[in-house]
Amino acid sequence: MGNMLNDALSKIMGPLVQLQKNLSGQDGERWLDELKKFLRKEPTWGARPPVDKGKREEKIAKILAIIALASMIGAFFHSYLAFLLIFFRVSA
Repeated sequence: MGNMLNDALSKIMGPLVQLQKNLSGQDGERWLDELKKFLRKEPTWGARPPVDKGKREEKIAKILAIIALASMIGAFFHSYLAFLLIFFRVSA
């Protein structure tokens, strides 16, 4: 049980210490105003409007397609290199 408490405290202490530094810093008043907005679940720091989930999913699909293509290209070149090494009986 004590280990769970230590884990929870270690996760929260970093952000709390940083918040304390920000609140006591040069822009402390601004940080306090934005923190109050956050606690009321209002947009903060000039928050952007919510992203259209369809567009977000489309971007994710494009990124995944690029990753898949890159891995296929990498696999092709790896196989081609192995073929060349065998064909020319070169040891790596």
